[in-house]
Amino acid sequence: MSPFPTLSGTRVAPFVITFALGAVLALEGCASGRTENPFQGSLSTETVVLQVTNQNRYDAEIYLRPGSRRELLATITSGGFQVYEFQWPPGVPLSMELELAVGGRHRLPPFSFSGVDRLVLTVAPDLTRSTLRR
Repeated sequence: MSPFPTLSGTRVAPFVITFALGAVLALEGCASGRTENPFQGSLSTETVVLQVTNQNRYDAEIYLRPGSRRELLATITSGGFQVYEFQWPPGVPLSMELELAVGGRHRLPPFSFSGVDRLVLTVAPDLTRSTLRR
């Protein structure tokens, strides 16, 4: 007599164990939370220099929005001036978001540029009037 249960004369346990192991491994790969694009490392980037002036009365956080992510670039104090450098893929419009320490938030329209030495961001007293220019 076989140690495995049978179904119409065939052993079921090895099939069930193999299927269960495969399902667990597949779910492990999906649940790992890996959201990185494996092709992103192969994309070329260029250095962008961003000159920021904060005319707002509150500190402001500057976020870059590559794709669906939101990455903090810097925090600039009220009345502050600072220059930042970061990498950005060439030909991809720059997407940025500003958030004040007191909670106001504004997403700037996508900004297309190429071959520019420096971009200038002004955080305005009225956050919605903030500008990004060459």
